[in-house]
Amino acid sequence: MTDWYDEHIEPEVREVVRALRNNGINTTGSCGHEMWIECQTLDQNTELKTIYNVMCELEIDHYHVVITATHPGKLQWDKFMTIEIHKEWEETMMAAGILAKKEKP
Repeated sequence: MTDWYDEHIEPEVREVVRALRNNGINTTGSCGHEMWIECQTLDQNTELKTIYNVMCELEIDHYHVVITATHPGKLQWDKFMTIEIHKEWEETMMAAGILAKKEKP
């Protein structure tokens, strides 16, 4: 049976997306090349604690979270959090053999 994450999520952020979703964070987009994950947010305080716990569990300490709220003319605001993982984490994961090293063209 094919794993949905293997088919749809880039390997650089796959385990982070999986862990976030397994812990109740609704991810809405991601990019392995740019190292970001977008999440829909309803309760930022609780979700930030969850993100912190997931990042600690995965030993990711080089990241920051950007919270964006837009009001596209609806009755409610659309709120998102973007987790931006710094490249140091990717290099650490490659050194540990968790991510495959990228080949230079």
